[in-house]
Amino acid sequence: MRRYIKYIVILILLVATYTAKAQEIPKVWDLKTAIEYAKEKNISINTLKLSSQTAEQELIASKSAVLPNLTGNVSQALTNYKSGLQNTSGFGLSSDITLYNGSYLKNDIKAKELNLQTANLSVEAAKNDITISITQAYLNILLARENITYLKDLLTTSEAQVKQSEQQFKFGTIAKKDLLQLQATYANDKYTLVTAQNTLQQNILTLKQLLQLPTSTAFEVSTTDTVSVTPALDNLASAQDKALRTRPEIKSGELNIQLQTTELAKAN
Repeated sequence: MRRYIKYIVILILLVATYTAKAQEIPKVWDLKTAIEYAKEKNISINTLKLSSQTAEQELIASKSAVLPNLTGNVSQALTNYKSGLQNTSGFGLSSDITLYNGSYLKNDIKAKELNLQTANLSVEAAKNDITISITQAYLNILLARENITYLKDLLTTSEAQVKQSEQQFKFGTIAKKDLLQLQATYANDKYTLVTAQNTLQQNILTLKQLLQLPTSTAFEVSTTDTVSVTPALDNLASAQDKALRTRPEIKSGELNIQLQTTELAKAN
């Protein structure tokens, strides 16, 4: 009886865990939700975050190297003499500090600081990349859905034209070649619709892969009728200047130059 109760408890815990994980995944996705989810769950981004935390710990260790250290020891011995047992104890403390090491420690701290900044910029660059990829995949889904709506209307029209032409051909008001041409157009419209539906499924699969969701996960993209007016785009020169000042890849490249220079100074 106890064994069965144990299995039941384990089953309940597994179901509760699965349900909790399922509740974390939205059923309907808007663009903001998809981007935020990817930034939090993406394996590559989380790996870079761990690298950033490692670089932070290395910086702490480098700064600690210039501080004095303190070590202590305690010893105790019990000796058996003819007169009886004698207990002896000993205590000791020692400390040392590096006063000067040819600017190595100073350059090492600077290198670790640059390395930490570079690691943080790598995280930001990865977030920017995943944002662009998800936005593109999301918009492709919306475009494919609009295309399917248009093709369904077009197919309905083609089907009505074929039915009308079949009646006209039956009464001899149109030639057979005209009927065949309309039937061919109708068949081509059906093929185009199937192709568009496959494209939609491929785009959904692409977005699922970016979000690292199982293919069996229920997935629906939300739509909105709100039309927002986008501000005017910057001209090419302004866009280039802004990118050079703000893009993490550019800053990371500049920091890498400083980092290599500092590493060279450490070696001298």
